[in-house]
Amino acid sequence: MISRALLTASFVALVSMPSADARADGGAVRLREAAGGFTLTLFTPPDPIPAGPIDVSVLVQDRTGAPLLDGLVTLRLTSPSGDTDQVLEATATHDAATNKLLYAAWVDLGAGPWDVRVVVEHGGETARVDVPLSIAPATMPLTGYWPHLLLPLVAIVVFVLHQCLVESRRSLA
Repeated sequence: MISRALLTASFVALVSMPSADARADGGAVRLREAAGGFTLTLFTPPDPIPAGPIDVSVLVQDRTGAPLLDGLVTLRLTSPSGDTDQVLEATATHDAATNKLLYAAWVDLGAGPWDVRVVVEHGGETARVDVPLSIAPATMPLTGYWPHLLLPLVAIVVFVLHQCLVESRRSLA
């Protein structure tokens, strides 16, 4: 039977482990700005943003603060690389967003500086905002998982300590 101390130690180790950021809508606010008849809020993963696929989400509101759900949101991402600029375009949609108040798109960005232009069209009105992003080089995949890989080691150490305590009590009896 598993001892209460082992269960408690395992639970404490599991709860206290840091975890990687969840991939979801929202994240860090990069910009909140009035543009045309809209207020635009741009969300990306928090700094440092690693190279690779990232979620770019946009909240579009009218001037009263009510979310606009029937607009067209286009993202144009530009990165100077060598002699030519690298350009990516994506349409942000509610389907790509978990939070249906946001427009979202997944874009695959390489390391380096990027300029994001958000273009919103709604009811014959168009608004644009530009946001600079700095994308860090991708990290090795295991660097995000090392705390989770320590869990079996912690469980083994707790088990060995428990067995040592049990044996010492048996030898005293």
